[in-house]
Amino acid sequence: MQVAMRASAALSVALLLAAATAPAAAVLNSGGVTAMSLRGPVLNALGQPLLTPSNFTMLGRAVYYEIPVRPVAVLALFHGCAHDSSDFWPRAACADCDGLPEEVAHTKQALARGYAVMAIDAGDPSRCFGIHVDQAAVVTILNSFLKRPYQGNQTLQSRPLYLAGVSSGAAFALKLPMALGRPVAGVISGFRGSQHASRTKPGAEVLGVLPSAWNMDSLGANYPPTLFVSMPRDLKTADRIKQDMDLLKKYNVPTDMVLVYSQPLSLDFISNRSELISPNVVAALQTIGLVDSNLIIKEDPRYTKLPWRQELLQMVPELSSAANDSLVPDASAVSEELNRAYANHEIVGDYLTACLAWFEAGGSLPLAGLVQQFGSIALPGERLRDLTPQRLRMLPMKARKLVAGARLTVAVLVCKRWRRLVTCPDVLRLGVAAAISKLPHQTLERVQSLRRWLTRHAGGLRSLDISLAVPTQPPAESKAAQAELGRCWAVACGAGAVQHLAVRWLDKTQLKLGPELAACGACASMRSLTIDGGSGDVHVACPLSRLTALQDCELRCVTKWSGAAALPPSITQLSLHRVAGDQWHTTLPSQVRSSKYMLASQKHRLARDQLPLGFMRFRAG
Repeated sequence: MQVAMRASAALSVALLLAAATAPAAAVLNSGGVTAMSLRGPVLNALGQPLLTPSNFTMLGRAVYYEIPVRPVAVLALFHGCAHDSSDFWPRAACADCDGLPEEVAHTKQALARGYAVMAIDAGDPSRCFGIHVDQAAVVTILNSFLKRPYQGNQTLQSRPLYLAGVSSGAAFALKLPMALGRPVAGVISGFRGSQHASRTKPGAEVLGVLPSAWNMDSLGANYPPTLFVSMPRDLKTADRIKQDMDLLKKYNVPTDMVLVYSQPLSLDFISNRSELISPNVVAALQTIGLVDSNLIIKEDPRYTKLPWRQELLQMVPELSSAANDSLVPDASAVSEELNRAYANHEIVGDYLTACLAWFEAGGSLPLAGLVQQFGSIALPGERLRDLTPQRLRMLPMKARKLVAGARLTVAVLVCKRWRRLVTCPDVLRLGVAAAISKLPHQTLERVQSLRRWLTRHAGGLRSLDISLAVPTQPPAESKAAQAELGRCWAVACGAGAVQHLAVRWLDKTQLKLGPELAACGACASMRSLTIDGGSGDVHVACPLSRLTALQDCELRCVTKWSGAAALPPSITQLSLHRVAGDQWHTTLPSQVRSSKYMLASQKHRLARDQLPLGFMRFRAG
């Protein structure tokens, strides 16, 4: 069965309604990639609440870190220009931390997967990482940290090490495996641009590395699997990433990337990603003029000449408090999230879990499927701010056949993301088209599943289009499928919200609409009705007069009417297709043959043969 959400751009989602829930549960519980149910502990390895960092200073650089109970790996994070290692922890338990939402999302996801997290400050005054300034110091600090005891004599020395960087930190992370002197399990190259970095160091590397400066020959095929998170709007960086990936593929190094595009805001976009930000911010930005009426950011928030920061502080004064947002560039959650939505060059906190899962599988599973499965909306909570650092029960990622990964991806998409999509009120208002395909012995089951779904959600629908193709099967099952189709119609009418309804019978047999609708009360919402009988015909034996607001009725079928099929007084137009010769008057309800209606051809004084063959339209006179 396929369901399409209709908007300005077509959106089509594959749906297996009848067999969705149970197969996915079976996959998840029998060796699938993950089964995500929360379990303890809520404290880290030092007995502090999760998201409470520890820190030390070494070689003039601040180092922040947190180790969960029973760590399985280590993730070293390298910030972008004009940022600090403290950005990756929230302010609640760290007075010196900025707690920017995209950075904190990285820390939450790493801890939830059982990774120890550490972040090191850059040594340059601009706080941009550079290989000449920082490499020797970072190698020393990182190796020292891995040998550092915690909980008695335990160390992280034997745990797999992963590197992730942002902007200049990303370029630094890509080069670090050459000098580290120990294996690296994976590298994530993320991004951030900043006013400071872009204006004072116009040649600084961001995200990718110039292939000529990478020195890949020193490691070659021994270079770790590498992922890139790229915003195609940043053309220069996107081109550099392509060159980097081509070089990695030359050495048969597993590599892939996540593409992040610009997106419209919603009124709660920023507050959904940071609990500290007022939900009034986006509406204020519309008034200021940075965001248009369609919630699209009109200019790059970093470089626009519009003084939106000052005006926003005046309109939303609570942002100025220390506990919220000062709007200082590179220390502001509002700035970060606007840059994230504009998608030119910014850190993205949604995909770390998917990237780590890809590494753990040795790059053997399709990254696109993992992104769908592990995107922040698929993790606990509907919003980025709802991500939890509490350990998730995730089965270890081992190399699996691609077909197994694809099967799991489909199951998760159907059972989790699909359920969230089809229950979203904003999406339901766009309309739903449900096409039930010709799969033997499953038609009845699928129509029943659709009817159950409509029972729960028809109250949010504005438009419904049902197409049913019945394969060759016993007459009893075909009749039962027709009855369920009628019940679907009755449920949609009874909900009192559907304005446009279409029923399409894609079969050669007769479809009878009647008994199931007889129990339906008056429906004052429906404005238009289309009935398509396909290659067969339709026997209308249902009380259409109960559709008290119906104005337009279109019949694409050979139609037979019973005495109960009178049209409502509100009807203003009736269109007939496949009219058989001069016998059209025998296929109409008696109401249309009354003096209230006239042929459109007569009204406009057109000859009968000028109308399309087999087509006739009646309008209220």
